[in-house]
Amino acid sequence: SHRFTRPLSVLVMDIDRFKQVNDAHGQPVGDVVLLQMSDRFREVLREIDLVCRYGGEEFCILPSESDREGALKVAERILQEVNSRPFETRVGALNITISIGLASLDGADIGLEELLDQADKALFQAKTAGRNQVSCYEP
Repeated sequence: SHRFTRPLSVLVMDIDRFKQVNDAHGQPVGDVVLLQMSDRFREVLREIDLVCRYGGEEFCILPSESDREGALKVAERILQEVNSRPFETRVGALNITISIGLASLDGADIGLEELLDQADKALFQAKTAGRNQVSCYEP
């Protein structure tokens, strides 16, 4: 991104109250939710977008060559897709939500680690503001 002056944004997402799903229904049900979540990401994202499980119930997405505005549109589509219907499990349908933190280079001379840290701070803002929403990092 720095070398070729291309935009770069990162989304860090966390499944809201995922521990409660595992505690109430067991990890196999939680695993089904994780799999269905990744399926929903694939329904919204392009093949060139990078998606990874970032930890436990967190995911990270690098939407290819997306500035802040483009990444925000991606985040909003993801949020809409996750909220569009319940997650089907062996214990029945579960309403699952996610919180999303977004950070973009926007000309800043920082590395990926700092960009991820900014997205994580934005994720924390989304969580504390009530969950099930997108928050953009503001310096």
